[in-house]
Amino acid sequence: MQSLFFDPSANIHFAYPLVEKKISTAEEILLRVNRSIQAEGVFAAIKEDLNFRRFLTRGNANVTVEWYLVSMAYYFSHTHTAPPGCGSEADVSDASPA
Repeated sequence: MQSLFFDPSANIHFAYPLVEKKISTAEEILLRVNRSIQAEGVFAAIKEDLNFRRFLTRGNANVTVEWYLVSMAYYFSHTHTAPPGCGSEADVSDASPA
């Protein structure tokens, strides 16, 4: 009898050398390091500045909506307090009409 569960590790062993070759280049290592640093700062700011520690709702759809709300709150607070010249929407009002 065939199993009802799919085991991805049984079918992906052939890709390991290709993936290992791609992610071991100096450029890819630098990209991974930069990605992890950038994401860590945002999550730390959301935890500290917005005091967000855990989700208050249950279920995938509800958690997704809650995360969108937290993300929008971070985005609006970040762009509202950005200094001039950082590319925020507040800089647009200072530009002279063309």
